Amino acid sequence: MKSIFIVFIFLVIQNNLLNAQISKDRLEKRPVKNVNFNFVGDASHFSLNFERQYLIHQNFIISQKIGIGYNEKFQVCLFGHCDDFIRYLTIPHHVSMNVGKSRHFLEMGIGGTFLYGNTTQPYLVYPILGYRFLPIEKDNVNFRIFTHLPFTGKYAEDILFIPFGISLGVSF
Repeated sequence: MKSIFIVFIFLVIQNNLLNAQISKDRLEKRPVKNVNFNFVGDASHFSLNFERQYLIHQNFIISQKIGIGYNEKFQVCLFGHCDDFIRYLTIPHHVSMNVGKSRHFLEMGIGGTFLYGNTTQPYLVYPILGYRFLPIEKDNVNFRIFTHLPFTGKYAEDILFIPFGISLGVSF
């Protein structure tokens, strides 16, 4: 009877160790590149971005992003004719650390956006705080919602800076 009990305990422990190893292997094979589309945020109305992640630990990821986007002159036209729309090319980028477990991560970092066009403030720098849903396997959807405010205490006066953003993409 004791030998059956010892064999049973051995099998349970071995099964748990095997499952832990499989789970660790899956996390280590996490996709580290993604392409995503930002809806507002990063001083852009929208942007297309490429992101690379560096797996430091299964619960800690460093990410860096660069993209290209669009913004336009902020105008309120109640009565009469508005000026022609002035458009801006934006180049958002960031470096952030992501702390979490499995697929859910808290993001904290610093970002910036170059604004190309006739603007009063051609570069904005801002801290980033957000939530990320990251897939464990390739070719799956990633999601990010974030907030940010420029360090300067004011926005570029001629663009519409929205202090939050949503990002949806594919990891590979």
